[in-house]
Amino acid sequence: QGRTSCSLKCAATAGLLPCFERHSEFHKLKLPNLQQKAGVFCVDLPVWCLRWTHDKIHSQMVFGAGRRQDSSVYELVHDLLSGRRSIAEIEPLLIVLDGDRLFSLSNRRLAALKMFQALRQHQEVRVPCRVYQAGDPQIAPKYRAAKTTSDT
Repeated sequence: QGRTSCSLKCAATAGLLPCFERHSEFHKLKLPNLQQKAGVFCVDLPVWCLRWTHDKIHSQMVFGAGRRQDSSVYELVHDLLSGRRSIAEIEPLLIVLDGDRLFSLSNRRLAALKMFQALRQHQEVRVPCRVYQAGDPQIAPKYRAAKTTSDT
């Protein structure tokens, strides 16, 4: 009964927001293929399918490292909306595939991209990602240390 109810809710939501229909399709059709892959791979993933690893982001909503250091998360959203930057210009997010869930180690960029997606509900926003399996020794220690979210 719970699964039927969820399917009905997803179908109703998909009718309202086309990007949710593609989100549902991704989980049914594409995610199983990702789970079969070994090693690190790059792929464009739907923003709605990505979860936060950390339970919070910088309180001032600024980036802390890299070429965008001290720039605002909101500035990135504005740049994407105005066309000054494109999704293709964003450094790939580091993603950990843990079971059937995709966790981002790039919380601030993900926050900006989720804001952008919320303002573009008529379209599915996909973002470049570098995907690791949860047990990959290259990323597992960082992932375990960073995973403070209650989103399990």
